[in-house]
Amino acid sequence: MRLKKILYVLLVIALIFITSFFYQRGKQVIKYRVGEELLEYIFNYDDISEVDDILSKQDYIYSGQSYNYIVSVIVLDNKKAKVKEYEINNLYPTNISVPQNKEFIISFPSNAMINCTWDVDMKPNSKTMEFVKKTYIKIPTPRKFHGRDGLNFNRENLYFKSFNSGTEKIVMKYRDNTDSGVHPYVSTLNIIVK
Repeated sequence: MRLKKILYVLLVIALIFITSFFYQRGKQVIKYRVGEELLEYIFNYDDISEVDDILSKQDYIYSGQSYNYIVSVIVLDNKKAKVKEYEINNLYPTNISVPQNKEFIISFPSNAMINCTWDVDMKPNSKTMEFVKKTYIKIPTPRKFHGRDGLNFNRENLYFKSFNSGTEKIVMKYRDNTDSGVHPYVSTLNIIVK
């Protein structure tokens, strides 16, 4: 009898644990998350024009360290978007893999309160990929941060198009909009197109 109770409790704990890995939010989103591990999930969209709106309703992980950022890479493929988060920093390059002949977005945290914006520095006329556009999305403040001053969870989405296989080095600069010439954050991304 005692063994049955223990097995029952373990089964309940296992079910709670398993269901915490997967949950839905927004429009057909499936996420995998354990604690503060980086996210990886898929969502569907009908038209590329609605992708920013869908992304504005997602959960993101934010780094509390000044030399680290968590970026989301979103590969768009036939009305299905695959999202994968990467931790980047200004100490060493980060390798990011994307498939050939696809549109993809790199979504960066962007705090409008500090008057900075992300700039892309990459080789012109690349045979591997091209920069398409940049959009800015507002992210609602998570409930647990309501009432705290100075917090901002907005994002800048940089759209790219991949072409041929190869590696493209891009340098991301979080530039001060006051034209002071100071780059508070610079990170190198190696975009590997396969």
